[in-house]
Amino acid sequence: MTDSSQILAAATSGTSSTDQTLAAVTPAASTADTLAAAYSTTTDTTPVATTGATASDYTSNSATVASAADTLATTGTGTATSSSSTTSSTSTNGSGSLTFLSTDTAQTTSSTTSANDAFSWSSTIYPTKPFFVSTQTDQLIDDSVTWAYQSVLGRTPTSAELSSSASDITVVKMDSYGDYYSDYSGLVSSLAQSSTASSALQSLFVDLTGDEASSSVISQGQSMLAAGDTFASLKQDVVYSQGTADAIIAAYADKVGVTVTADSDQVASWRAAMVSSDVTLDGFVQQLTHSDLASSAISNVYQQKADVTAWQGQISYWEDYLATGGNYSAFVQTISSGVEVQDLIVQTYERIADVTPADYQVASWESSFASGDNYQDLIQSVSHGAEAQALIQSVYLDKADFTASDYQITGWEDSFAAGSGYQDLIQCVSHGEEAAADITNIYQEKVGITPLTYQISSWEDVLAAGSTHDSVVYWVTHGQEAASEVSSAYSRILGETVSTDTISDWENQLQAGASRTTLLYTLSHGDAAQALITAFYENTASREPTADEMTAAENELQGTGAYTDFT
Repeated sequence: MTDSSQILAAATSGTSSTDQTLAAVTPAASTADTLAAAYSTTTDTTPVATTGATASDYTSNSATVASAADTLATTGTGTATSSSSTTSSTSTNGSGSLTFLSTDTAQTTSSTTSANDAFSWSSTIYPTKPFFVSTQTDQLIDDSVTWAYQSVLGRTPTSAELSSSASDITVVKMDSYGDYYSDYSGLVSSLAQSSTASSALQSLFVDLTGDEASSSVISQGQSMLAAGDTFASLKQDVVYSQGTADAIIAAYADKVGVTVTADSDQVASWRAAMVSSDVTLDGFVQQLTHSDLASSAISNVYQQKADVTAWQGQISYWEDYLATGGNYSAFVQTISSGVEVQDLIVQTYERIADVTPADYQVASWESSFASGDNYQDLIQSVSHGAEAQALIQSVYLDKADFTASDYQITGWEDSFAAGSGYQDLIQCVSHGEEAAADITNIYQEKVGITPLTYQISSWEDVLAAGSTHDSVVYWVTHGQEAASEVSSAYSRILGETVSTDTISDWENQLQAGASRTTLLYTLSHGDAAQALITAFYENTASREPTADEMTAAENELQGTGAYTDFT
């Protein structure tokens, strides 16, 4: 029989395993007979099933009764002594009463399944039922009432309860030494079937699972309490139920956005805390929402959604929000539609694509953020979007009068996604080979010269600062080189000094699309040049030039010839 020969003599509640010792000295027959009768009277709890506990355990010859009787016969109830070697001793509790373990330690219950399939009381071993003996009847009654309340309701009785429940304890004289024992079975039964026990069990379910239990579950729990089980034992059934696991799992998802499973370390750890530290579901939520895990979750949302580092005041505010009924999903939605995210969306479009997003685009991204997207998703989308593609093409055209290839567009999209902005695009294109080639071509086409390296570099800086291909064309065609080229062409081809108005007119034509070739062709094939060529032939050959001669002379003037060749 398990533990049937142990004596517990220190703690009134009878729960300290360190106070259990073994005694095996044969007592006087009369004391043993009295104890045997007392044990037989007070320990019959009619369990669902028993293991090892038989009628012989209640006789005067049993080890349990023998040990208890020997202690009483040799020490009474007010002293402590050793009844054998180092392995056997007994002591009194602080009030002077001896507390013995009963044979109910060996009794077990079978599994009890409620009508509600969501919960069932598990198989348990009945906790040891203390057997109180004392010469002080008042203390004997107080110890018995206290244990009954702790066993059935899981708490110490109030002063009023201690007084009102005293009448439910039967005190029986057991020997000539003035020792009494108590029978508290009636109080246990009445407490177990009371509305107080029902409320205590219901509160247990609400505190640990967040849900109420069915009336059948509560009723069966009360029956188990009446049969000898304890509130602490039933509490463990609730703690290790699926309902509590589901509540813990739901809290992790609801409060910090973390997925855990019933067999996870997190669930096991919080169940252990509920048993050992009386942590309730509300207490668990309070601790969880103010944990490092919650702080990290809040910080991550700010970082991922708004690309900012949350300061401690913001973290504390949201921890309190989650602890007082708020949930992680609503928190994410609030941040996703907040000022920080709105500003971020606008800034991202402006930084990458140089456009201000429409209100519907901002609203769409807020919704996407709330559904799981984050700042990096925004960057990827804008970087590879229509606005960015249009910008890349536009910058190449504006800065270098060049149509970007698909390869170049894709390269810049990827660069944007990696952190570059449209300003980086402008700087790179303005100082790139396409812009240098364009500047060189403008000089050659408009004024017939190849620009020096410093001129190209200077124009690249101008382009990077905001100017465009058209600006370069304007300033080159209205600059000193262009004016000199127009004057030189008129002087060489026609022998004329050109007027300011004529220079200005040609500058405008060059800007509008005409080239140096256009200027030279126009002058060398115009009326003035043809008159000069005709006069030359009449003066030297006494005839007009043939068509071929006229064309050859015009082409010579357009090239390197001069009017002096025809005078």
